[in-house]
Amino acid sequence: MLLEKMYKHQDQVLNAQERIQGLEGRLSSTDENVSQSGIAMQVRLKDLEKRTDDLWAQMDKLWASAWRRNQTDIKKHSSQVKSLQARAAELDKRLDSREESAKTTAIDMTALRAEVEDLGLLAGRLDESAEALAATNASLQGERKKIDALQSSVRKLQTGANEFNDWLESNKAFRRQVNIELDGLEKKVQALQSPAKAAP
Repeated sequence: MLLEKMYKHQDQVLNAQERIQGLEGRLSSTDENVSQSGIAMQVRLKDLEKRTDDLWAQMDKLWASAWRRNQTDIKKHSSQVKSLQARAAELDKRLDSREESAKTTAIDMTALRAEVEDLGLLAGRLDESAEALAATNASLQGERKKIDALQSSVRKLQTGANEFNDWLESNKAFRRQVNIELDGLEKKVQALQSPAKAAP
């Protein structure tokens, strides 16, 4: 009867050892695959991080350049517009004054016509400045679209990095579970071996 129990315990120990060996094989294979995949993914993650940093740097440079260029153009055109508006207002006043004087003093109409022509030229320059401002605004909108596209690329890269981190956490959880099972089996084997050793 005791011999039968010893054989039974021995069979249980052998079965447990075979299961441990199987789990160790799976764990070794998993470690190798995780190591290889982890290295590849780490390289990819570093590349993603570098590309993200490069895109952010390009976006900052592009935005700063566009901002400086457009601010300079806007200030320049705004200054020109104000100057032309001031001259136009001055000519309007002078024209009003000349027209009033012409009613009573027969002012030289040739000079008056010249001033009217100057006023027409100023109006043309105002139109050109308005068109230049519109072109500047259109350029700023184009730069903004480029920045939006770069931001979209950055978000995609960050999403890829997050997915990689999730994958690593999943593999870590799997390894922890396998280690728990191995520890449990080793304890069972030790418990089975102890009665067998104690038997006469």
